[in-house]
Amino acid sequence: CKSRHSKKACVARHSGDPYCSDKVSTARAACSMAPQHALLLVTLLTDALHLPRRPLVFVTPPGWAAADRRADLERVARAAAKGGASLVQLRDADASRDELQSAAAAVRDALQGTDCSVVINGVEHLPERKWRAATERPNGPLGCSAHSVEAVLAAAALGADYVQLGTMFATQTHPGKIPEGPGLATECRRALDEREAPPLLIGVGGVDATNAAKLIEAGCDGVAVIRGISDARDPEAAARAICRALAGAGTRISKAAQNTRAETTAQNAADVRELMRTRLSMTEAELDRMVRRRPLGARATAEPKLDWLQTRLELSDAGLKKMVLMQPQLLTQSVEKMESNCDWLQRRLDLDDSGLKKVVLENPSLLAFSVEDNMAPKLNWLQDRLNLDAAQLKKVVLGRPSLLGYSVEDNMAPKLDWLQTRLELDAAQLKKLVVAQPTLLGYSVDANMAPTLDWLQTRLDLDDAGLRKVVLVKPQLLNYSVEDNMAPTLEWLQTRLDLDDEQLRKAVLRLPPLLGYSVEDNMAPKLEWLQTRLELDEAQLRKMVLTLPALLSYSAETNMAPKLAYLERETGLSRSELRDRVLIFPQIISYSLEKRYRPRLEACRAAGVDAEYVLTYVSKTDEKFYELLEKKKDAVGETM
Repeated sequence: CKSRHSKKACVARHSGDPYCSDKVSTARAACSMAPQHALLLVTLLTDALHLPRRPLVFVTPPGWAAADRRADLERVARAAAKGGASLVQLRDADASRDELQSAAAAVRDALQGTDCSVVINGVEHLPERKWRAATERPNGPLGCSAHSVEAVLAAAALGADYVQLGTMFATQTHPGKIPEGPGLATECRRALDEREAPPLLIGVGGVDATNAAKLIEAGCDGVAVIRGISDARDPEAAARAICRALAGAGTRISKAAQNTRAETTAQNAADVRELMRTRLSMTEAELDRMVRRRPLGARATAEPKLDWLQTRLELSDAGLKKMVLMQPQLLTQSVEKMESNCDWLQRRLDLDDSGLKKVVLENPSLLAFSVEDNMAPKLNWLQDRLNLDAAQLKKVVLGRPSLLGYSVEDNMAPKLDWLQTRLELDAAQLKKLVVAQPTLLGYSVDANMAPTLDWLQTRLDLDDAGLRKVVLVKPQLLNYSVEDNMAPTLEWLQTRLDLDDEQLRKAVLRLPPLLGYSVEDNMAPKLEWLQTRLELDEAQLRKMVLTLPALLSYSAETNMAPKLAYLERETGLSRSELRDRVLIFPQIISYSLEKRYRPRLEACRAAGVDAEYVLTYVSKTDEKFYELLEKKKDAVGETM
């Protein structure tokens, strides 16, 4: 094909499906057909998307699909196309599908005679939450929104024709939104250059003629614009100015072009593989996997980076190997960039060397992140959103280092809003929850938290206050599997103790952590031990657990066994007498041997008071107990 479109776009234009090799062959065959037959074939297949080298996408503002805005929609869309826009993306979250289809038809009519195409957001262009849910690539044109390197690569793997990356600059469309910045585009470009036929990368968010060229130079193929065209006095002139900026932008330097000829020779590739084999004991399979993700460069550039990483982070050979396997692109980063990021992280979070090591080992990609466009605004947002002090922010990041790679707009902000709404948390409770369990920032709302909370509330007949209490005490349950964890645990406990639903509910409310206890390694042997040690029947065992569910959290070997043995020995009670005491007041087992029983028994001996006195007043505070002991001592003295 002699068109100016990319190889993939040409195939898409002629085949209707750029990912079907049979149709690619069919499209090529069209060139040798009789003219009238080739024309018919191409006419049938031109509904797929094709974009120029540096496309301008006009994204319509909210509400423009409505009938009363149709005239503005058609007028501005045609002006944008005349100014050079290659694609109009019809976006209106409040419009029905019929309204969107009607508006799209009207725009297509308005664009007749231009080279501009139309896609509908939600149909041919998908927001991240929608394409993430797709199990296979939809037919026809496909654009995907993304907000991180990982999302861009996932969209590319799905087969997107273009990926719309945001947010590049501050924008009125999302007031208060922290822009990811052009640095993210550079990171995405480096990652996309690994692919044989990457999708076009389109920067969006606050783009106009003054900054469009920056995105091309940062690694974008084109830009998407909303208010820079829709709010312009002359939309056609605004579009034309942006297109001029795109055309005049410096050519981005791809990763392949940055590598010198020497670094890409077969000999250098062999040298660096030998380095990895001898220094890090990598297998051929591991090396092949790394090379598929990122060319390893030359030994002369890779070896100093390995030296720096190992020294700066005090890594063992095994730790260095693990890190490089996770993030081979570190070998293409400059030492200066990685050093700068490490220094900034240590200053910003007051990390010692071990803290820095933990953060970087869990999320090595942050060594390549932009501080100004990514990490700094992200941490500032999180600190402001939860009102965290410096120590709390540090604890959260150490608890979930990967959050530095999360999108604020598409991940953390909606997740925290959802948690706060679902559990009716005030700001202090939300803060407490995240500080106690930072990993919940990595939990999926749809796959984990929402179904778990719904199931738990139904299974235990909890009101909202009860559900909130359980989660605040045991936030880890938000990531527990219902089928593999909580359902069988509760079923076992209910059956083992012959509990009705109300008794089970009360037990969980009093000890939420039991939802995470192992049946085989914890509860089953513990209840068996209690029943045998105290010679309890089923009713007595049930009564003890219902009175003191915390029994299930005590260790038999290091807590209950030595405590009961000590009390029997020091008080002179028989096993059955001590059992009767425990049945009346199970909390006897809960008090500390070293902090309560031992010092009080010694005080009783010194006062000449019977050791059983300790069990009679075991629940009293130290102050009250010793006050009563003095009175008992005086009474004993008077009788002698």
